[in-house]
Amino acid sequence: MSESVDNAPVMEVIAELRWRPSAVPDSLLNAPGPKMIPPPLAGSMHEFFGRPTDRVRGLGYTAVTRLVPEPFPMLMHQPVLRFDAPEDGRPKSLYQVGPGLFSANAVPPYDSWSSAFSKTVANGIEALLATRDPAEHSAAFQGRTLRYVDAFGPSLTEGRDSLAFTREVLGISVDLPNALTQHLYGGAAWKPFLQFHLPVGPGQVLSVAIGDGFANDHLAVLMDWSLICSAPVKPEIGAVMGVLNHAHDLIYRSWREMMRPISHLMPKKAPK
Repeated sequence: MSESVDNAPVMEVIAELRWRPSAVPDSLLNAPGPKMIPPPLAGSMHEFFGRPTDRVRGLGYTAVTRLVPEPFPMLMHQPVLRFDAPEDGRPKSLYQVGPGLFSANAVPPYDSWSSAFSKTVANGIEALLATRDPAEHSAAFQGRTLRYVDAFGPSLTEGRDSLAFTREVLGISVDLPNALTQHLYGGAAWKPFLQFHLPVGPGQVLSVAIGDGFANDHLAVLMDWSLICSAPVKPEIGAVMGVLNHAHDLIYRSWREMMRPISHLMPKKAPK
């Protein structure tokens, strides 16, 4: 269970499913490097992209944008169509589909997983399951990812640079040897760019990346959380949402504990 907080650092939340499209031959899927789908084969996949359109529009996502113009080739697991809902003051979300890809994305104003976005994700997955290619109807999903991108701006860093924020707030201490620090010019401070991969279960890896970046035209400390599940899961709404809910709970518990030093800057929202 997650809570809604004021001044939350969330910039984007992404729930993503991947699978092996039946229309793409194994020779291409098993080839090394990026999986480029040439125009003749890409053209045969247009029916798949069109099938979920009516169902997604019925959910209020009536603005459809093609991200890869015809007749350009497509990349496996990259979005081709985006479905947006008109902005009306509610939390903004969108859906994307591509070869072997479905994602639900949310951006500010973001409420919480339990109060809003998990339902958005479930609605999109149900639309996908109802419109999959018959040849893929019972095919397992090969990958699920839940990703949170946080940006800690001046109101949350309280004047700390990324190194101090990483140490004092996140509790991560990294020291460099003299072999490197002796080259610092003019007393300048070095800046961290860190990435960790933690196995947290069978076929599950928690990836956390931390470094400097920009958000809303301000320098910020970016923190990118991804829980990647590679074990196959049945194409059933309960099974898929069970994996994503578990991913959310793990990320949220870790995030909440790491945020304790600045929790006073992110008070719980008053009930509406």
